[in-house]
Amino acid sequence: MRCDEVRRLLSAYYDKELSPDRMEAIREHLNYCMRSCNKNLDSIKKVHSLMDYFPILEVGPYFESELFQKLEEERIRGKRINFGLKLALSLTAGILVFFLALNNIWKSQDTISSPSLNTYVKEYVEFAGTHISRNNPGLVITVTDALGDLIK
Repeated sequence: MRCDEVRRLLSAYYDKELSPDRMEAIREHLNYCMRSCNKNLDSIKKVHSLMDYFPILEVGPYFESELFQKLEEERIRGKRINFGLKLALSLTAGILVFFLALNNIWKSQDTISSPSLNTYVKEYVEFAGTHISRNNPGLVITVTDALGDLIK
């Protein structure tokens, strides 16, 4: 037998799960092999000896049904999250497109043509500036700059 085939079968060899002919062929290979096959078998023995220290856990009578129920709940929850995420992204994209289009319309006009609209914006700036300055004086500059650029 070749080393790669023996290494592939070493765990089954250790557990005595192979036919007697195969067991004998691997035993013979291990007696004469100067490569890592014996080291691999030693590693398997160490793992099995360490596993003896772990307790054997027994599952309850409804373990399988509870497991499948929880898996199904997680699958459904994942679908809800995906739908919510898709909806939020769609709404965000729609709002972004709306504001970009609105911004392009505003930029395409050099000035606001309607005098009544111009007066309304100026009055709003004055009112907002007065109202906001009482609560947050730093925001007045931002509001008046932003809206002031619109009416120039």
